[in-house]
Amino acid sequence: MSANSKKPAEPVALPALPDIDDVMLTMEEACEFFGGARKPIHFSTLYRHAGTRYPRPIKVGAQAVRWSRNECREALRKLMEARDQPPAQQAGTEAA
Repeated sequence: MSANSKKPAEPVALPALPDIDDVMLTMEEACEFFGGARKPIHFSTLYRHAGTRYPRPIKVGAQAVRWSRNECREALRKLMEARDQPPAQQAGTEAA
């Protein structure tokens, strides 16, 4: 090996890509998905809770973002599971 030869670069792990059958939702469609067509959630609510309650948007262009429908379904499933769980007891309270 010569002094100028470089070590091959380590492979970089790429983020998982959406399922090939996944549909990308616009902001308006994502708001309707979570709130319904008659009273969709406000876009600021979608952004405020992105990454916690709702999925994070995917940047698809300089000024365009979309939401994965599969991720939205999963987020809605988690919201419904949380709704069905009994409320956690507050610290310092005793069961009667």
